Amino acid sequence: MHTVNYNKPRILLLCLCTSAILMTLLGQYLISPYPNTYSTRSLTMLVEVLFMLYWLTHLSAQPATIHITAREKYALLIWIIFSNLSAVMAEHTVAALVRQAEWVSTMLFMFLLAHTLKNNPGLLRLIPDSITIAFLVILIFILFTWYRLPMPETHPWVTNIKPFNHIRNSSYLPVVSYTMSLSMLVNTKKLRIVSAFYFAGCALSLAFIIWSGGRAPLLAIMTVSILLVTYSRKKLQSSILVFLIVLISYSASLNYPVKDHRLAMVVARQKIPDDISLLDKMDLSSSMRITLWKDALSATTTHPVVGLGPDGYLFMPQRYIAAVQPHNFIVQFITDWGLLGGLALLYFITSVLSRNLYHFHQSHTSRRNPYITSAVAATISLLIVGLLSGPLYHAWSLLIFSVTLAVLLLHQPRHTNTFTLQSAVCRRPLILIVTTLIPAVLLQILVNYIALDRQVPHPTSLKATIVRAFPSNLLTMQIWINSWFRTHPAHALEWVRWLQHTSPDRSYYYRLEARIMQSNGHEDKAAYLLKKADYYAPITYEMIYDRFYQK
Repeated sequence: MHTVNYNKPRILLLCLCTSAILMTLLGQYLISPYPNTYSTRSLTMLVEVLFMLYWLTHLSAQPATIHITAREKYALLIWIIFSNLSAVMAEHTVAALVRQAEWVSTMLFMFLLAHTLKNNPGLLRLIPDSITIAFLVILIFILFTWYRLPMPETHPWVTNIKPFNHIRNSSYLPVVSYTMSLSMLVNTKKLRIVSAFYFAGCALSLAFIIWSGGRAPLLAIMTVSILLVTYSRKKLQSSILVFLIVLISYSASLNYPVKDHRLAMVVARQKIPDDISLLDKMDLSSSMRITLWKDALSATTTHPVVGLGPDGYLFMPQRYIAAVQPHNFIVQFITDWGLLGGLALLYFITSVLSRNLYHFHQSHTSRRNPYITSAVAATISLLIVGLLSGPLYHAWSLLIFSVTLAVLLLHQPRHTNTFTLQSAVCRRPLILIVTTLIPAVLLQILVNYIALDRQVPHPTSLKATIVRAFPSNLLTMQIWINSWFRTHPAHALEWVRWLQHTSPDRSYYYRLEARIMQSNGHEDKAAYLLKKADYYAPITYEMIYDRFYQK
């Protein structure tokens, strides 16, 4: 029997783990009242680096080892070599190196967490609880925002659901909360108050997913629900439980109507031409996912070995304007790191998951560790969502994925290679890497704080120089430059020409200079700049949609 003992130290650890998750989302408001992707990345990396420092100072002497197969070890080595090579060779070098540092930090965090969990198996109990509590806190935050709005049904929830950048991104946390809570609910015998907690976590997580209208999250939780009910201890009771959760969740989601066809699982009724191909019909009905994948993979063919570099899709000419990543983690890996690096990391993830699934299938229900089972369910759900969306792109959801994968590393395969992390061979490079990451993440937070400041600095000031030297956040450059054209036109033009090579929105800055050239009578120069702008212009949804009707 697995019972939960809520003693004082465990409650303190639970609060600490929950705070670490919430820090990556709500902690953005400590930097600026305008949450964005870049501040999330810097705070996620800060959480990981703080854990690494704690591990090096308090946990590195523990004698546990991490067990992986020889093929998994070689896959990791291939990924390390080619992913770093792709970052160095990328055209957007600084941005690629920043993103690569975040990936290295996440992978190190995963292995150090697995080492910690192996020595302290009682900490496994904290993972499903802390993730569910973190989701409930975020849900309360969103509901509080809802009731403060004068007309919440007309609020643009799809693109302005703080602290997220998009309504689909907000579905990743409830997906993990639902799968872990359901796993704990159907596979353990717990105290009544804990059962009620997991039931509430399931019902509210599913209600939020139904309300947000995510098709990929709904597909993921349906698949995992079937898997968990099939392998649960009491199948009939579990089936009834899932039915009640679905009924309550659907009823709860109906209480919050919005005037947006993209929410509340409402499918937009649009007439699709009869004479287009089946693949194009699938593309239209899947919000242009196939177009994203085709464009990303076709661009990768020019650099098949090293790819386009981390965040390569974001800097790709004529990318689909509504996407900053290709909405498929397999395509994303290949685009970022090329065939060798991308497929190597993909093999490592699938290998670790598959051996855990095999053990899960072979072992008797009573012998399964419910906490590892919940991690298996959460990992599967994130990978299913990752086939159509970006949980392995956004830093805070990637952090949660690394936690579930760290739990799966606890299962020991038959033929293993071991990582003895406390040995000098591993510990010294770890100290060097963490020492390098500390100033990098602090500088990243500083740049975010400066760039999100509404006060426009002088173009040659220290603040502007720092942002330019470390361009991980270019969100406010347009505001700065528009102001500088009135006060410092020469400096503003020089910044525009710099951003034509460093910004993902190159087309905007080529057109901006073209307008300046036209106003000064330089028509030939303006025409050349407009051609460059057209080359880098993103493809819009309307452009893709019109293409199907012109066939």
